[in-house]
Amino acid sequence: MMQGLDINQLYGTELPYVYSFLYRLGCRNTELEDLAHDVFVTAMRRSSTYDPSRPVRPWLLGIAFRVVADARRRPSAQRERLEVPSEDVAYEGEDADERLAQRDRRALIDEALTSLDADRRAVFVMYELEGIPAAEIAEAMGTPVATTYSRLRVGREEFTAAVRRIQLRRGER
Repeated sequence: MMQGLDINQLYGTELPYVYSFLYRLGCRNTELEDLAHDVFVTAMRRSSTYDPSRPVRPWLLGIAFRVVADARRRPSAQRERLEVPSEDVAYEGEDADERLAQRDRRALIDEALTSLDADRRAVFVMYELEGIPAAEIAEAMGTPVATTYSRLRVGREEFTAAVRRIQLRRGER
């Protein structure tokens, strides 16, 4: 038991959320399953550090961030090329234009996110996309709140610049 949380229940309810976060951190589809597994194994081992009065997601995302950082430091990860997943899906029907537009927006966001440093990317994703307060991000990542805000500020600037570069390259406004 995890201080009032069952690890099996946690896994069952939070696995899609962890997968999504790992993907947004730039993990390849081929490594998502292994990294997600590592996140929950680590959560089980570190269950004594979980404060049940706090939300579980920031705690899990802090673990996920460290799992990804550790994986990136391995020599094999240094040699591997980041793959951008393709979404070559044929859309038909009334919603085809909207789904294509959504796919294009997702691809733009994913490409812009890949340009961010890992620490800034994690803070940006947690704050802007997941809606986690900066104080909880700081606690989850083990950094001062001021550092979290600094990473968020720089991450926003870099993300905005990357979106502009990508749109210019694509001939968009």
